[in-house]
Amino acid sequence: MIGRPPQSTVPALTAKVCKRQAGEFDLRHTNLASWRGEAGDHHAAITSFEQLLTDQLRVLGPDHPNTLATRANLAHLLLRRGAVLAARTQATAKLEAERRLFGSGDHRTRQTQKLVNEIRTHMGGRPGPRPNNRKKR
Repeated sequence: MIGRPPQSTVPALTAKVCKRQAGEFDLRHTNLASWRGEAGDHHAAITSFEQLLTDQLRVLGPDHPNTLATRANLAHLLLRRGAVLAARTQATAKLEAERRLFGSGDHRTRQTQKLVNEIRTHMGGRPGPRPNNRKKR
């Protein structure tokens, strides 16, 4: 059979194609969700981000940069819509992943900690630990 790869390489090739297509998929659907939010259709934007997040978790995994970015976008949009508990869930999941991946001192982790603190403030609670903004020498 000319042109068919050996059976052992099919899963690796499929994974490579799926990851490349997933990036294109992410871009289209992230833009669509964002445009819906900017147009004032916040419910549709939230639904789009939730569907995108479900797909990203399945295809890319919870620690992929695109998945983390979607969690942040969803958390911001949920917070603006007053869904504070749902926003906290997304922001906290992102924060936990970034602490595990980058450590507490990383700029990405500190930025997400600020978001979690903002959400806590909206909940009427204390903002929690302040991010350490000092650079290590």
